[in-house]
Amino acid sequence: CIFEGNNYVAGELHRCQFGYGSYVHKGSVLDHVKVGRFCAIGENVNIRLFQHPTHMVSISPCFYRKEHCLKTFVDENYFEDLKTTKEGHTVVIGNDVWIGYDAVIMAGVTIGDGAIIGTRAVVTKDVEPYSVVGGIPAKEIRKRFSPDIITRLQKLQWWKWDTDKIHKSINAIQAGDINSLDCHSI
Repeated sequence: CIFEGNNYVAGELHRCQFGYGSYVHKGSVLDHVKVGRFCAIGENVNIRLFQHPTHMVSISPCFYRKEHCLKTFVDENYFEDLKTTKEGHTVVIGNDVWIGYDAVIMAGVTIGDGAIIGTRAVVTKDVEPYSVVGGIPAKEIRKRFSPDIITRLQKLQWWKWDTDKIHKSINAIQAGDINSLDCHSI
């Protein structure tokens, strides 16, 4: 895995990339995931799932993967069981994302900046920036901010600022004062 710095990892990670200030709690398993900056991943989050072919008579990898821990019956891979994003990761998580306890993120999903994934949600499709989603399957519950504020935050990209600038902006970040943040970006 690759870590940008200031990360805390208590979960099991394989081939992941973590942005600055992001963490993952115990019991979580992430495989081939790109995590942005300042993300909070709760306990028992699962982001590593392979897909199974539901159109075949059998869903067993014995019939579609040439290499598996079981004896297989094929010489070539028949079904791509690991969906990836355009970047080649199973899942891409934006910046400043919170993923709640026991959530499941299916392969091929992209989660936008500022999104919140509710406890025990099962995310089967992309999540828009600054959306709050929950349920099985996860559906949008609401937006965190108005469309105008979301646009301003996406342009601002405060998570790319250096740590000194973030430190100087802490009061505005804590207060949700977008106007002061806009001033700090100049």
